Amino acid sequence: AAGIDRMFGVEDSGLLRNCVSGLDPMLSASWSDDLQCGETSTKPTGIVAFEKTALVGKPEGLFGVSPEGKGTPLIKRMVRDDDNCLGMEMFEPYAMIPHSRGVYRFVPGLVESAGLEMELINESPVRGRFKAFAVDNRWLLGLLTVGATIYIMVARDRGGGEPGFGPLIWDTWIYLAATTSQAMFLSTLTSPPRLWFGNDNNISYIKLSASAGAPDVDDSAYRFAQSGLRYTHKYTFGDWRDKDFPKVVVVGKGTLSAARYWDVYFSVDGGAYSALDIDGDTMRVNSDGLHTFYLPLTAVGREIQFHLDFTGDSTTAPPEINYFEPFAVPQSKKVPINLIQLHLVRDAKLDMGQEVRSAAEQLSDLHTLDESSTPLVASGPWGEDKNMWVKSLRLVSVLQEPDLEAEYLVEVALQERKVA
Repeated sequence: AAGIDRMFGVEDSGLLRNCVSGLDPMLSASWSDDLQCGETSTKPTGIVAFEKTALVGKPEGLFGVSPEGKGTPLIKRMVRDDDNCLGMEMFEPYAMIPHSRGVYRFVPGLVESAGLEMELINESPVRGRFKAFAVDNRWLLGLLTVGATIYIMVARDRGGGEPGFGPLIWDTWIYLAATTSQAMFLSTLTSPPRLWFGNDNNISYIKLSASAGAPDVDDSAYRFAQSGLRYTHKYTFGDWRDKDFPKVVVVGKGTLSAARYWDVYFSVDGGAYSALDIDGDTMRVNSDGLHTFYLPLTAVGREIQFHLDFTGDSTTAPPEINYFEPFAVPQSKKVPINLIQLHLVRDAKLDMGQEVRSAAEQLSDLHTLDESSTPLVASGPWGEDKNMWVKSLRLVSVLQEPDLEAEYLVEVALQERKVA
């Protein structure tokens, strides 16, 4: 690892040395300041120059140089693993340290988790181990392996008020199936720069943006995949009870056509994915504008997740999805409410006898029931002896004839109380 005025190297036994600029690094006498980092029986997995010193990664943790000039452990809490610290990289002012449980962001005095393990709302299948990093201006690129597929992720610092839990916001940039990779390197020997990475037994590259470092989809040299998919997180809508998922709204833009389209799949409570709407048709976005898809009546559960499958025929003119919003209706809001009108009058003939209260007294008693927190027992077209709450009480009209007591017409809303 090249430092400010010297080169650092570490032997397979964990012995850290340095060679001052101007000396021949091919001569063993040019290397000095021997420091033992960790155990002698484990092999180093990485080394980076850090300020005026170096950091050494080993299966048992991260090591540096103490003020006394000794090798000292800096991160010991990572679970021991043969590939800990493999692919660590400087992302100034931090050192990015991959390990078996995620990624640490390290600077003297601060160690914090910064990988996908911090994205607690990320419930997609994009979860695995970072094998390598590369830095492009303010963007951190990470090579991630997930089973027999690889992802190249792109991350930036999380701004104030942005949702999430980690210091970085990660997103998928490149997805390649049925391949493996262990290394990645950003080269500036060409214009624009290229990101080289292992692709099974081959080497591939990606042309980077000629502008500010971010993936520039408007660059004429940018190329797009002709197929792929994106997963959403799992929507619970802040309610862990069962809900109806009636519809999803999607807005398409660009070059959508019969050959370039997005299919919308959904899964309820971890079940099988389906792209069929309430009429049995495929939920396909193949034209510009707003599309509303109504889900089957069986789309009921606690949570729902979507994935969007892309099919195209062009590497230069892909279609876009600019807006995506699912909807849910809590089951608790679908408890039956019965609206009835009552004619309040004295001396009315009822099944239980003759009413002796005046209309005003009856209305007063209804107000008392409306203000009560306990349910009442009501019988009617809805059934016998049903537990009900008075949800609302409204005076519709007053009937007044000369020399007679006033009569009231009121509307009462009764909501059934679920007992099972």
